[in-house]
Amino acid sequence: MGDVSFTAGITFADDRVLTVDVTAIDGSGIAYTSDAGYDVVPWDDVKAVMLATTDHMLESAGSLFSMAETIQVTDQGRLDEAIEMRRFGLRLLQQAAPRLCPLGPSCGLGPQAASPR
Repeated sequence: MGDVSFTAGITFADDRVLTVDVTAIDGSGIAYTSDAGYDVVPWDDVKAVMLATTDHMLESAGSLFSMAETIQVTDQGRLDEAIEMRRFGLRLLQQAAPRLCPLGPSCGLGPQAASPR
């Protein structure tokens, strides 16, 4: 595998989404590090991959919060969808936090600080 280094969002075939630091790409898959450590995802398990700069993550989270607000105000029948959009936006912010915070992985805003609702 060739050495590379960038942040990406991977959507797995089972619809899990994870923000990772890609370390290598080749015909067998994508090697990466995440909060869980080092791993390789084979191409068969990849549904989509998107370059994920911290600016993009922040913008996407903000858009999700805005869309959730619009749905909540305009269509009361879709409240569950609005709640899920907010949760997804929060997860994006939690994944971006260690990349933005001067404390890095020990940032209090990261996923480890989140409490389930």
